[in-house]
Amino acid sequence: MRADSGLNGRDGLQSHHIPSYTAVEKYLEDQGVELDSKQKRKLKKDLGAVLLSIENHKITRTYGSRAIKTRIADAKDLLAAVDADIENLVGDLGVSREQGEQLRGALKDHVKAVTAEWGAPCG
Repeated sequence: MRADSGLNGRDGLQSHHIPSYTAVEKYLEDQGVELDSKQKRKLKKDLGAVLLSIENHKITRTYGSRAIKTRIADAKDLLAAVDADIENLVGDLGVSREQGEQLRGALKDHVKAVTAEWGAPCG
């Protein structure tokens, strides 16, 4: 598994954003940041992600329409959303605890930086 920021999946892999794009978008909206379509594409590209097989991506807690269901709660605390996503990877996808902890720290730092870039730092 490799952590990347906004990398498009290759060779049957997809980017699994942590926290989900919809949660970060909702967080910024709640903070009064209005994004146009170009800015939304930039945000999605800039978010931290891990590359997963399509099959594994489909079983994550925020895949597809599940991201819509979790976005409001996740938007209230993006760092807790990172925690939940990491626990999902460790518990359901066989990521080691050590790898999960490394990802947790890197992804929390990254989401703090991305939201600060938009003038609405989280955490």
